[in-house]
Amino acid sequence: MNILKNIIAIIMWCGCVAPATATTVLPEIASTQNAFKPLELSTFLPLVFSKHYNHNYVCTASLMFYFPTSTHKKFYLQEKAPIITPKNILFYTLATSKFLMNSINKQRCNQNPNATAQHLLHNQNGIYIQSLIVPQNTIIIGIGDLHGNLHTLASIIRKMQKKQLIDEQGIIKDNVRIVITGDVSDRGHFSLETWALLLMLFHKNPQKVIILQGNHENRQCFLQSSFYHELCRKYYHLNDQILNMISKSFQDLFSLLPQVVFIGAPNNNGIVDFLQFNHGGLPTNVNESFYTPIAHFLCTTTTSNPTYPTSYLVLPSYPKINGLIWNGYFADEQDIPFQINGFRISDTLSNPAQVTNYLQQLKQQNTTYCVSGIIRGHDHLQGGVNQLLRTIITEDVWIQNTLATQRITWEMVDHKESVKITLKDTDLSPVFTLTNSPLISGTDSFAAITFNADSDHNCWILTAYAYPREKYHNDGNNKDWLDADPLKKTTKSPHHQDKQPVQSYSYNCPK
Repeated sequence: MNILKNIIAIIMWCGCVAPATATTVLPEIASTQNAFKPLELSTFLPLVFSKHYNHNYVCTASLMFYFPTSTHKKFYLQEKAPIITPKNILFYTLATSKFLMNSINKQRCNQNPNATAQHLLHNQNGIYIQSLIVPQNTIIIGIGDLHGNLHTLASIIRKMQKKQLIDEQGIIKDNVRIVITGDVSDRGHFSLETWALLLMLFHKNPQKVIILQGNHENRQCFLQSSFYHELCRKYYHLNDQILNMISKSFQDLFSLLPQVVFIGAPNNNGIVDFLQFNHGGLPTNVNESFYTPIAHFLCTTTTSNPTYPTSYLVLPSYPKINGLIWNGYFADEQDIPFQINGFRISDTLSNPAQVTNYLQQLKQQNTTYCVSGIIRGHDHLQGGVNQLLRTIITEDVWIQNTLATQRITWEMVDHKESVKITLKDTDLSPVFTLTNSPLISGTDSFAAITFNADSDHNCWILTAYAYPREKYHNDGNNKDWLDADPLKKTTKSPHHQDKQPVQSYSYNCPK
């Protein structure tokens, strides 16, 4: 069932007819007074803090190898239904996919007739990369792996509302962009609700929110990891046809997310200064592949337009699972080559020398733009925001009363610390990892990236924000309900009389 058929199905299911005149930002299945009205962000956000537990531990049983101290192997749910209904989640997934398809097809810069958004949906291979130019006064909010951390995303949105970057209805200011670096789901308890909140934000601001494809945003990982089973359990009452429709809508959406986005601003020298956003690392053997000239072609095409454009480049033969969503980085050691094998399955790590070579190679091909740094997720590091060291640092530490040598490859960027994104730093490489994973970072974090046009800077500046995540007693039996809205005083609420004990449902996932 393709996206158009899904849209027709959801309209019929909701008992409504799409109006001829659109009244919402995404007009494909706009609602009217007589039609189905989707749940709005302004209504959904308060429910996050009043209706859900704040789980700070990993819930996926397959991760017990990495986290042997965790005893939580199952989802524990309220007896009440999830706060996002099947109709609502279908509305948002299908509307977002339709918008992305239209944008790719209308603004793609390649002439290959097979390089369309439809190709991304129906083939084993095929990705796309994107570039856009923004004004100098733009604020880019970078958010790392969420992995089902609903309360983290909700808290970041609340903080942005407090800073008047987003209004109460969820409308983002004109000079603000939000980039999610991928891996929105799995591992946390609220992948469904995290996606719902994120898509509500996108629905209100489709030109201002960019969701990157991570290694968890693909069909194989979706069917094998916890998100799919979470859908089955939370929507256990649905028949297989509707559940499969929801599952298919997410798989289509994942295929339509970009793997790389270049965001640039014009500097004082008339050159567009880009940053590269992607989930993982550089492609394996990046200097020998066709990726670098492709990236160059895309950035050149974008900078040739004097307005603030967005360009898309579809790569129909590029494998969906590749280094852009899977690889990583390591700090230099003596006599180590540019790339080494990583600790994941078939991944490759690039060192700062290769990063410099890649960025300089892009710059040398054209005088109208440069790429100054890389913002990514994928690795789960302490502290929230970290920058890659050029050379490994070793220090002696005590671990369980034993003296050990610790190898440090990343340097934490402290809360409210600002750093230049530049190749000129002799100690640090311009590669930044953003982390929000449950149990790992211990913080709700994001990066605010701005362009400083002063003569002493004339470059991108990254400022880290890392707020300690609230700790609550969750032992599977005696769970505290939360009043965790960051705009209010954070206090523990007593158990409410109308809230029922948690219950683990039985379910069978459709094949």
